[in-house]
Amino acid sequence: MQAQPHHTSWRNIALAIFAALNAAFQIGKAIIALPLLQGAPLYLSLRETGLVISSLAIVGALLAMQLGLLVSRFDARKVLCAGVAVLALTNFAGGFTTGLGLLLASRVVEGIAVVVLLICASSVVGRQAAPRERDLAMALSSTAVPSGIALMMLGATVAASLGYPVSWQLLWQLNGWLAVTSGVVLWLCLPAMPALASTAPGSGAWNAIRRVAQAQGAQLIALCFATYAMIYFAFSGFLPLLLRDLLGLSARQAGYLSAAIVAVNVQGNISAGALMRRGAALGGGGGLHHRCGLHFAAVLGATAHAGVRGRCHADDRVHGLHPRSPDSRRAQGRAQRGAGAAHHRLHAAG
Repeated sequence: MQAQPHHTSWRNIALAIFAALNAAFQIGKAIIALPLLQGAPLYLSLRETGLVISSLAIVGALLAMQLGLLVSRFDARKVLCAGVAVLALTNFAGGFTTGLGLLLASRVVEGIAVVVLLICASSVVGRQAAPRERDLAMALSSTAVPSGIALMMLGATVAASLGYPVSWQLLWQLNGWLAVTSGVVLWLCLPAMPALASTAPGSGAWNAIRRVAQAQGAQLIALCFATYAMIYFAFSGFLPLLLRDLLGLSARQAGYLSAAIVAVNVQGNISAGALMRRGAALGGGGGLHHRCGLHFAAVLGATAHAGVRGRCHADDRVHGLHPRSPDSRRAQGRAQRGAGAAHHRLHAAG
């Protein structure tokens, strides 16, 4: 077991969070690109655009635990660099596709890289933080996903507001070049980090998975995250479309508002870190950082599984509510009548 660091390497932690941001960009680009995917050349339906988002989450639901164990057997720097390299390849390949099948295939492979990057980055943060600062470091690390999603959504919306022609292909290509740049930065700036887990045959991989799955703390955390994911991802995954089709906002208005709603999560992450530093954490042993990657994989698997189910429920509820459809017009009429009635009640109360 590796000795705990006496001093926190904030530089290495920042680089790990930087790698996790690249993973989060792949979630944000799909969300903000949903309206664009419904246009030329793919003309995807709402259900098909839901598959573009959920295909990445399915990978996390099925493979997070296995990938978490695999990641711990290799040098962390090599894993992070390999992950962003795969992101670059899948973005370049997906950006040139003209069919849904190839796009979904690239998203599945991309999902593997995203899961690997998130797990490995979390493990690096835990390894590089001194015990007294580990809660703060992990809280900062957890801001990578909402920050990355919000930044990608905000960037695309700002570019469109400035008059630049934004397409989903451009978002894919841009993320490919970002991944290439990130890989170079990580390789040059991040030191080598030896593997944590033994690579010897019979080292008990499935026993490790069983122990984590049976740990009461891991079960409770996974349950909390699954509940959160079912609500949040079902809502945020289709947020630009919901704001456009049901509330009548323009694409730019929906983009700005969606980015702002997602970014609010960052405050929750920082607040959680502050609470943990004040003693609100569930607790953990001195070797907690050696298990960060595996525990995060358990939570990520439950989160992704719930997110897939939540998105499917959202798809069933929203499907068919195109602004030109009769159902959509009736829904908008009911919303307008309800808003008018509330307005009259407020005046009467005044």
